[in-house]
Amino acid sequence: MEKSKYPLFSNGTEFTLWLANNCDLCVKASRYNEKTDTYTKYRCAIQRDIDLAYINDGMGSKRTHDAIRLNPRCPYFKDKQDRRNQVKKHRNIHGQQELSFKGGEE
Repeated sequence: MEKSKYPLFSNGTEFTLWLANNCDLCVKASRYNEKTDTYTKYRCAIQRDIDLAYINDGMGSKRTHDAIRLNPRCPYFKDKQDRRNQVKKHRNIHGQQELSFKGGEE
């Protein structure tokens, strides 16, 4: 993976604003699960690179750098409405017509 020459963010405020406007609203984002006290697996390479850059030297891949610098909105952003549009129609249950209620016959 090619590293960029420049840091992904110029300061912590820019980092926080990017996460608030993109990753925190995205369906693919890794989230904290209080019940298991763990984080979910990364489903977005951009968020993974941003998190790694935050704890390392601040440098990320060229793809991540371009996604952050060229767009105010992440080009890989998916919101709940996008997720609903991907859901397929419910399948028909075979033999549903034969189901009948048998109750109260005593």
